[in-house]
Amino acid sequence: YAAALIETWLRGGLEIDGRRQRVKPADIAVLYPRRRPDAAVTALCDRLNGFTRAVLPAGDKPTGTLRDEAVKILPMHSARGLQFRIVLLLWADLLPSPFKSRDDGIDRGLLYVAMTRAEDMLVILHSGSSSYVEELYLALGTVPP
Repeated sequence: YAAALIETWLRGGLEIDGRRQRVKPADIAVLYPRRRPDAAVTALCDRLNGFTRAVLPAGDKPTGTLRDEAVKILPMHSARGLQFRIVLLLWADLLPSPFKSRDDGIDRGLLYVAMTRAEDMLVILHSGSSSYVEELYLALGTVPP
């Protein structure tokens, strides 16, 4: 779903304040709540590379840098201080961490940092529920699908 959204924006632009604006690959970041890319993240990068350039600037085997003219796929932990026109947050339901040793303040801060990287559009994707996902729906005044 994330790849389809990105392809739509790159092909058709983004409507902001009633005006359609062009979207470049470097305008988009995909953030996920793990420290290292896993098979699903690598598969997303491969899928995106089928129609645009996407890079994994973090992890053991980076495929590019933050300066590349490409969609950036990053751990939320690496997003502090960065800004992008469009941010997709993947797997929001993985926060808060299920581990007993987790620190709610750290997990909340991580989600806050990730959400505030977006300048024009924030898309939060989840496949399950969590207390944070429920809070987000409550704050938006909507009901989960």
